[in-house]
Amino acid sequence: MSGIEFALGPLTLLVIVVAVLAVVLYLIPIPLWIAAWASGAYVGLFTLIGMRLRRVPPTTVVTARISAVKAGLNIPVNDLEAHYLAGGNVMNVVTAMISADKANIPMPFKRAAAIDLAGRDVLAAVKMSVIPKVIETPRVAAVAKDGIQLIAVSRVTVRTNIDRLVGGAGEETIIARVGEGMVSTIGSSASHKDVLENPDHISKHVLSKGLDSGTAYEILSIDIADVDVGENIGAKLQIDQANADKQIAQAKAEERRAMAVALEQEMRARVVEAEAEVPRAMAEAFRQGNMGIMDYYRMKNVQADTTMREAIGGAGDERTLRWNREAFSRFRLRPRVLVDVSSVSTETTVLGTAVSMPVLVAPMAFQQIAHEEGELAMARGAAAAGTLMCLSTVATATPVDIAAAAPGSPRWLQIYVFRDREVSDQVIEQALETGFSALVLTADLPVYGIRHREARLGFEAPEDDVPAIVAARARGGEDDGHHSLDLLESGLEWGYVTELRERWNVPVVVKGLVTAEDAVLACEHGASAVVVSNHGGRQLDGAIASLEALPEVVEAVGERAEVYLDGGVRRGSDVVMALALGARAVLVGRPAMYGLAFGGDKGVSQVLEILREETENALALLGCRSPAEVTRAHVTRA
Repeated sequence: MSGIEFALGPLTLLVIVVAVLAVVLYLIPIPLWIAAWASGAYVGLFTLIGMRLRRVPPTTVVTARISAVKAGLNIPVNDLEAHYLAGGNVMNVVTAMISADKANIPMPFKRAAAIDLAGRDVLAAVKMSVIPKVIETPRVAAVAKDGIQLIAVSRVTVRTNIDRLVGGAGEETIIARVGEGMVSTIGSSASHKDVLENPDHISKHVLSKGLDSGTAYEILSIDIADVDVGENIGAKLQIDQANADKQIAQAKAEERRAMAVALEQEMRARVVEAEAEVPRAMAEAFRQGNMGIMDYYRMKNVQADTTMREAIGGAGDERTLRWNREAFSRFRLRPRVLVDVSSVSTETTVLGTAVSMPVLVAPMAFQQIAHEEGELAMARGAAAAGTLMCLSTVATATPVDIAAAAPGSPRWLQIYVFRDREVSDQVIEQALETGFSALVLTADLPVYGIRHREARLGFEAPEDDVPAIVAARARGGEDDGHHSLDLLESGLEWGYVTELRERWNVPVVVKGLVTAEDAVLACEHGASAVVVSNHGGRQLDGAIASLEALPEVVEAVGERAEVYLDGGVRRGSDVVMALALGARAVLVGRPAMYGLAFGGDKGVSQVLEILREETENALALLGCRSPAEVTRAHVTRA
């Protein structure tokens, strides 16, 4: 027995020693440390251990640093590690910096990291700076002044402009600008023979326009690859001239679209560049023990709201969604001066209810996609800002829950009518019993709009968390498998507005109309207010922008009902412009939802307070002391 015990003692000790050595060798990659030291790219043992603990592959960081040092670049380990934690391609960035250095192209680490995190291939960009790329334009047809059509193709030689790579427009803009230049040059030629005899004239004229301004490229040359003679217009000259004008207009529209995309990319790149500093701070906080793993998960939860923002798109090609914002650029405010604005108030009333500003929270479904507390946090945020919230029928909270979350705050109930009317009646009854003071009937959703963005993203609403949908299904309601909103009634007519008013004895607001004819019908059937809205551009793509429709609705309604605007409001100046066109107040949806995603009820109240402060500022600069003083004289068409 003693012999067995003697044998087990050394064996156990050996196992322990081997286990300890295995752990030490895992935590301390000795070969990697030696390689770094021998290469002159020293990395401390404790730094390597820290990488292991932070789940950063030491090989990736150290190999990149060795390559940089060997190339004469001194990139701190912390910068490489922070870039990896941000999701960047460390080796690609370092390789790009080495290539840029060899080619005498200035490329600091922060710029290379920002380009990489913005989603562009920084190494490919450096290569294109050294070896220019040739872009062949599509066939461009234009008509000379003698009525002969020419069809031309050009080859544009470009190289990357590193200084403008972050936020610069892409190849589409170059192609659009060159195409426009070719059309205008040919069109200004007295005869098509002038172009055929001297095609280089097109190249020189187009190149002289500085078409690479605001793009990520520098144009080196423009060569005309081919020019063909098209149709002799003759008697069809007027028709073909109209086609040429159409092509020019399309080219300009493409340029504007490309510039808008470039601006969006620039803003996103700036956000990414700023966010690139977050992982560095996180790494330091972890290192000093000032940050725990739950803090990290909370930060990731904030970042995850990007999916929510992308899902809130529009219908079809999202033209109406864009037009809602663009409409504000087609009006101009007319400020009055030398007015005493030492005391300005944004307070107003809607249907007799006092609110802190002419900005209300629009009804929005499924708010738990933005924040775990959903409508409860939205209600608290609106109450903190002193304004009114409109609760959707397909909310993830009941009216009772909302009343408990924000007692005493003003609130309306938005109505979707289920085919089983009893479901809708129960929601209305519960809301009115808990202090909701008006019913908002959404009139522009007889069927569900075609929303391609939602389909592409695979967006799925949390329908099982919506009490009204659960109740409708429990009572035997069935949808066609496309969307739960197919449970709703698609055969509603104007008589239902009268029925709501007479049965429930509260003000009824009709939301979702954009024509004077429907506004008149709403008043004739007893509506106390109307909301000029196209459902945020999420129903009929191609419908008129809400702000464009506002003047005719205001004129049709007169003094019979209050008019509100919903759609495209992002600034206090937008609020004041809507007031000047006759709106009593505006409803905001997306801004409030973004605030909810970012910070729950505090994010909502912060967004609303920003709008209130901007509205107050706009009122003062307009020469008005309150919303009531804003008139039609304060606005004109552009």
